[in-house]
Amino acid sequence: SGSKSPSETTSAPHRSFFRTLPPSFKMVAPGSLLWECVRDNNSFLRKSTKTNAPTLSAEPGNLTGENTYRFSGLANPNACDVTVQTTGKKQTIIVNKKVQKQAALAHAPGKFFSKVGLSKKAKKGLTQLNKALMDKMFRPDLQEVAKTKYIKVKRSFTKNKGASNFVKRSKRVSK
Repeated sequence: SGSKSPSETTSAPHRSFFRTLPPSFKMVAPGSLLWECVRDNNSFLRKSTKTNAPTLSAEPGNLTGENTYRFSGLANPNACDVTVQTTGKKQTIIVNKKVQKQAALAHAPGKFFSKVGLSKKAKKGLTQLNKALMDKMFRPDLQEVAKTKYIKVKRSFTKNKGASNFVKRSKRVSK
């Protein structure tokens, strides 16, 4: 009458053991396994109908938009991206870096990326970008690609003065 079945004695300590583990002991799947799972099917893929066109990706943390493990923001544990953040009329260039302690943030996926603002002055901005990417050897292989994207994003802020003059002239002629 006082004896318990074997399943009752082993399940209770087993469950309580995993509940008491600190977040740092929770496991995160390796990047190569994640890449095999999301390589062909995920919501960020932009497949082209053309036969030889590359498959692009719009995932956060993807520096070039290519669907490869090297640039993947989903599977690569050290993903980074250079983007524009717009607040009202103000536009800021930022670097998004994937946080190193992902197991601790498993319950908060919105905090996987940390944002670092960059200066719009070319020399200072490139220095800040180098510092952000070389911090603890984060991703030295993406340094040149990130510099190129920073320059392209910075160039996108300039307005085309020639086009606005063309519109003004055409209005004068039509009167």
